[in-house]
Amino acid sequence: MAQNKNGPIIGLAIFSVLSVVFAVLWYMMYSDNVVKTTQVISLQAKEEKATKDLRENIEVSNVLKDKIGVGRTMPLGADGENGTVSDTVDALLKRHGGDGTGAPPNLLNTVNSLASESNKNAWTASNHQNLASKQAVDHQQDLAIKDAEIAQFKAAAAKAESELIRQETTHSEEMGKVAAQLAEVRAAKSQIEIEKAKNEEQSRREIEELVDNIAQNRTGLVALRGRLRELEDKGFSRPDGIVTNVDHSAELCYLNIGSADGLRTGVTFSVYNQNHSGVGRTNTSDIKGSVEVIEILGAHSSKARLVEQKPSAPINANDPVYSPIFSAGETLEIAVAGQVKIKGMNRGEFRRMVLAAGAKIAVEVGEDGKFTDGRGEVISEQEARARITSRTRYLVIGDLGDPSTTSEESGLEALYLEIRKNTEILKAESENLGIYPIGLSSFLEHIGYSRKQVAWTPENGQPFPGKLANGARSTQANSSFGARESSAVISGQFSGRSKSTVTSGGTTSKAYSN
Repeated sequence: MAQNKNGPIIGLAIFSVLSVVFAVLWYMMYSDNVVKTTQVISLQAKEEKATKDLRENIEVSNVLKDKIGVGRTMPLGADGENGTVSDTVDALLKRHGGDGTGAPPNLLNTVNSLASESNKNAWTASNHQNLASKQAVDHQQDLAIKDAEIAQFKAAAAKAESELIRQETTHSEEMGKVAAQLAEVRAAKSQIEIEKAKNEEQSRREIEELVDNIAQNRTGLVALRGRLRELEDKGFSRPDGIVTNVDHSAELCYLNIGSADGLRTGVTFSVYNQNHSGVGRTNTSDIKGSVEVIEILGAHSSKARLVEQKPSAPINANDPVYSPIFSAGETLEIAVAGQVKIKGMNRGEFRRMVLAAGAKIAVEVGEDGKFTDGRGEVISEQEARARITSRTRYLVIGDLGDPSTTSEESGLEALYLEIRKNTEILKAESENLGIYPIGLSSFLEHIGYSRKQVAWTPENGQPFPGKLANGARSTQANSSFGARESSAVISGQFSGRSKSTVTSGGTTSKAYSN
């Protein structure tokens, strides 16, 4: 397209250059012709002068021949001329004679010398005339060659001009076709843009309607799910196993799950009443205690210690056990959002507990509000959304913080806002898959977690233990006390006392009387 537009300009430039070249050549030839013509005129003048001198010399020679009696070689002119020539010859003879006499002794030699000089002058004049004639012929030939070259240049210029006119005509026709095609393309583009705008507007309206419908359906689904859970409060899970036998004296029990079910030591279960209303319910009143697996006995057998149980409802055989992060033969995933703020537990211990149960943390909103992969490695929001899948069983909600109770100087307000924002993102993804959100405390209660406390302090909020946790009959350190009481039987090592037991009389010792 750009080449076609520049065609006329390039042709005009070429024509202008050729015109200048032709003008320069014509000027040079004209100047050369003027010089040649001037040279020819000068040569003609020289030729006329030489002819005149030759005639004069011939006449002088004839007069001299008459005087010496040799005879004439060329007719003389009129009498006037002869008289003039004769006078001239007499003067020459007197000058060349030396003494002024009419017949000097060396007259013949003088005449011969004059004749020789005259012949020489005649030959020179003839030679000059021939040379001038030859130069005139050469000049005429040069003029003919220059005229032929000028004619060739004129023909080339005419051809170039004709070709330029043809190219301009062709270019104009092509430009007309291109302009017509461009107009068609612009009209088609305009029509496409109009259709595109209509489709975009229609798509935008449809998307807005779909988004509104999705939002309404999601809101209704969440509301119905919460309402159904409040009305029925039934667990959607089933027990993971049952207690087959209990040894309260040893604080041990046995379960019907083992290595074939993927069970590991350290996994904790919540123990339900046999007539429970459903495991995994929001209402945890059916939970009567918790156990921790301490040994795998077989494919479907394991030993567990009694971590906690209600004195009014001790753990018995055939009681179902349940953990939301354990499922026989498969690896479950959970998502965690918020800070882990439970006394006796931090996020690292929480991760270890989940891994010990054979489960996996798919995605987290960490303590700093960022998305992580469950091992502390930061990931993007897109990857965090993709990690919420059908394998995810729970979204565990921890402490989200309260931005209204913090100040900007502390930096906690921005942190809590970030935690809440990213938690809402995980909630939205979980709702699409029907994943149940559960609080951290309820989750820990479902898995049978019991905080391991070494010593009682007034600040821990727990009642003071009225009896030793281990007791005299504990088989291992930190075992659960349960509901045991002393048998009041004295050891045989102390049965042989010689004195009876002294009973206090209530009198204060004198050491303390003051």
